[in-house]
Amino acid sequence: AGAFTGMLRGVKSSVEEVRLHGIKDTDEFFEKQRSFVVESSVRLKETSKATEKVIKSQNLLSEAFFDLGTRCIAQGNEEGGRLRLARSFAVVGDGFHTDVAYAEACVRADEALVALLDQYSRDFKGVQGMLGTRTKAMVDYERAKKDLAKHEKAGNALKTVEAEKAMAQAMTKFDQLTDIARSELVNFRTQRVAAFERCLSEFARSQIDDTKANIATWEGVLADLNQPIVELDDDSADI
Repeated sequence: AGAFTGMLRGVKSSVEEVRLHGIKDTDEFFEKQRSFVVESSVRLKETSKATEKVIKSQNLLSEAFFDLGTRCIAQGNEEGGRLRLARSFAVVGDGFHTDVAYAEACVRADEALVALLDQYSRDFKGVQGMLGTRTKAMVDYERAKKDLAKHEKAGNALKTVEAEKAMAQAMTKFDQLTDIARSELVNFRTQRVAAFERCLSEFARSQIDDTKANIATWEGVLADLNQPIVELDDDSADI
């Protein structure tokens, strides 16, 4: 029963969020901020899911590199009489084993990226909640104004007094939430979003540096493969 009740509350909360999201804000500033937050939240979730898939692929790639490297080295050990071939297998095997460390470093970097994306997803979710609270207060204020107008038109003095009091309370709450939300949104855009952009830039730079290092590794492998083999005697190699 408790789980079912919790599920119903979750559904009700989701429905309320959708309803509030469909209400156009009377303040252009908040309408633009809400669009930014909603779009950013969607992109964060999509990027996080995509990165998790990349991590799975990189783990498989790391295993493949290790297996290829091990097989190459083993094959090189079996080519004892043919120095050039044995050396080529050993060099390529070492290259694949170096790639294992590269793939593992990529996995760690992407795992850190997923953690960062999830953290900012929670931040954006909090901002969405704040904006939803303000939108609800706006709806309550508009409803209170309509109620007041209805009672004034009906000439019901008692109901009119009650409606005036309710509208004043709703307006005060809405104004307070508006001031708080405006300040929080400005701070969020200038601090949290800016910090997030810096983190992404650092991540991109690290990916570029790692890729350059990996390219350098294989350039070294090619250079080693082109090195001449010094024959010790006539029977030492079968090229």
